[in-house]
Amino acid sequence: MDAMIQNSKFCEFITKVVKAKHEADEWEIYLHKVWDKSFGDFKKEIQLNQQHQHMSTSQMENTIHGSMDILNRFNPEGG
Repeated sequence: MDAMIQNSKFCEFITKVVKAKHEADEWEIYLHKVWDKSFGDFKKEIQLNQQHQHMSTSQMENTIHGSMDILNRFNPEGG
């Protein structure tokens, strides 16, 4: 690990570990929840869904305002 840090490869290593974990999680979901398509089709569908899930500016503002309303109503002493 120290050698990776010294050689400026630590970020690359972490990226590979996270990617491998993500792929393992996708495989587990596929094994337990998907019966009607191949793993390749399942992965393509996930990638398409991720590309279309970007929030618009107005959606982001609404989410922020809603979150702020929740925080403003929060009373830690009152439960």
